[in-house]
Amino acid sequence: MTTIDEHYAAFLHLRQLQVTHRKEEPVISVEAKKALEERKIKLLEAQERKAYKDMTKNVASEKYKKEDEYGQIWKEMNRQGTAVFNTLITVGGAFTFAYYGAPMMVPSLDLTGSVICGLILATIVFIADLYFIMKDM
Repeated sequence: MTTIDEHYAAFLHLRQLQVTHRKEEPVISVEAKKALEERKIKLLEAQERKAYKDMTKNVASEKYKKEDEYGQIWKEMNRQGTAVFNTLITVGGAFTFAYYGAPMMVPSLDLTGSVICGLILATIVFIADLYFIMKDM
């Protein structure tokens, strides 16, 4: 490794240079400083209000939450009640169709065979209806 000569002309010149960095502050009157300070305080307060509003924008007050909660509860009850009623009507209709339709296709079918055909078709329709109910939830 080579050593650097300290008496080399470039290093001598660099040692003579001094870093001068002045931060010049503008001359401001006392009234202007006071006005700037008040403006700074107002801007900080506005920033804090905005940050608080952003944090709490999706938090509802208790008054509106209760009214909204009851409305949503009734809407959900109505939707679920309609789904249950629709399922009962559909499954009952499928059972009735198979119960009365099976003896028409096979005249020698007795009561037990008609009930079994009705239950099989009603079970298939119930499973299909349950699939669509679960898919919507």
